[in-house]
Amino acid sequence: MGIEFSGYPRRVEALRPVNNMLYKVTIEPEYLKAELFNRETMEETREFLQIVAGAATRYQRSSVLICVHSSNPVFTVERSGFLAYFRKLSVDPSHKIALLGDSEELGISHQYIELIGRQHGVNVQSFRDEAAAVKWFKAEPKRQRSSGSKPGE
Repeated sequence: MGIEFSGYPRRVEALRPVNNMLYKVTIEPEYLKAELFNRETMEETREFLQIVAGAATRYQRSSVLICVHSSNPVFTVERSGFLAYFRKLSVDPSHKIALLGDSEELGISHQYIELIGRQHGVNVQSFRDEAAAVKWFKAEPKRQRSSGSKPGE
């Protein structure tokens, strides 16, 4: 059960330890924020991503900010379950998934996840700071030009 904060426009959905892993899911007014600490195994990764994707669906958030702290990088996107869990969100054309890590290794792995995710139709981007990710959520999507049209038409 979530915890309501009176006077705040957000809600914490979960704050739970699983083995050494700890995660926190916060329902913000315009996006879902999921924080992950001390993740070590692929099983923990899959469990966390399943929870995050479920919360995004349940609370109808097409924008998801995933912040990873003190965790092992992930370079096996298929095994992590990222594509399986977030393909459902990609049905909504306005969906955006922002990845944020607290180390250079996590940043590199998030860039890899971004590359693979985009190849599979998931609108995902890695960031170095939370403010940039939130700004991306609020930005209007770029319109695709119809084929044969020229810039400015």
